[in-house]
Amino acid sequence: MALLSADARYDTGPLMFRAVAARISIADADLINAAYGNQVGSRISGGYLEAAYNVLSLFAPASSQRLNSFVRYERFDTQADVPAGLTRDESLARRITTFGLAYKPLYNVVFKGDYQLQRTRSGLAKGELLSLGIGYQF
Repeated sequence: MALLSADARYDTGPLMFRAVAARISIADADLINAAYGNQVGSRISGGYLEAAYNVLSLFAPASSQRLNSFVRYERFDTQADVPAGLTRDESLARRITTFGLAYKPLYNVVFKGDYQLQRTRSGLAKGELLSLGIGYQF
């Protein structure tokens, strides 16, 4: 198995950008499938791009608190390539677009809400998801 990954972040003033890409090659996917009867792909790939803007900087520029409005676009496929004799499952090639707000009253505390549009490569809707969360970083 081999994993190749890249992560980039850029933060300037109220703007933030992030990007992540990863690719996993599984050389023995055919042996795993033969042993366990699964449909393990021989290559998994994916990544995301995200942009955020600190809306609070417009109203309270001196504040250390942040209210980040963000959008993220993700694509990933757990069967980007499959061993010979296996048919790719197109429903595993997914695209997710997320819109949200993250309020950080302190550097290591976040209150977050977001809304996701989930789709597959074939264009079929996989669903929509509203998430609310609280986070704390040690």
